[in-house]
Amino acid sequence: MDLNNKKLKIYLINSPAFTERWATCYPPLGILYIAANLEKHGYGVKVVDMQADENMTFDDIKSILRKEKPDIVGLSVYTPWRFNSFKLVKIAKEVGAKTIVGGPHITAMPELILKNYPYVDIAVRGEGEETVLEIAQNKNLSQIKGITYRQNGNVISNEQRPFIADLDTLAFPSRHLLLMEKYFTRLNKYEYSLRPPGTTIMV
Repeated sequence: MDLNNKKLKIYLINSPAFTERWATCYPPLGILYIAANLEKHGYGVKVVDMQADENMTFDDIKSILRKEKPDIVGLSVYTPWRFNSFKLVKIAKEVGAKTIVGGPHITAMPELILKNYPYVDIAVRGEGEETVLEIAQNKNLSQIKGITYRQNGNVISNEQRPFIADLDTLAFPSRHLLLMEKYFTRLNKYEYSLRPPGTTIMV
């Protein structure tokens, strides 16, 4: 797999919640910020939000990934629905993608994740914007701060990446990669959702 070019197919997926009680209808800003930084540097990205696309199944994702054959698939993992996330990672690995996981659950226990889930290639700890970009740029993994990965059968955690000092250097989240209207159409079903018109921001 040649990751050292800007014709990469990169998919970022927001996995479904494990019950409707935990489901929300917010744009997945963490993923969208990572997508924005990739786009800023010339990479094409597709984002799938299975919490907004409530009728999308795991079989649907499998069909999409088999057809598209992405080079990289990334997910942000939250503890309540981590098993859905890892199911998606396994599907991505089965179609030959490099798999990247990040988010709160991963940051808390990256070594354990790599040991327990052999289909996870790279765990991103903390902020992922610059880290995922460097992975896409095919930088030597040993030189990328903030990741945990495998080498010769061993799990290795690199030096922690410092927080981004100037947040104004980040591009605005790539909301155009999702249909924003979807976040206003499921409000009657879920308690923790947006009230139109509006959206979420990080400050």
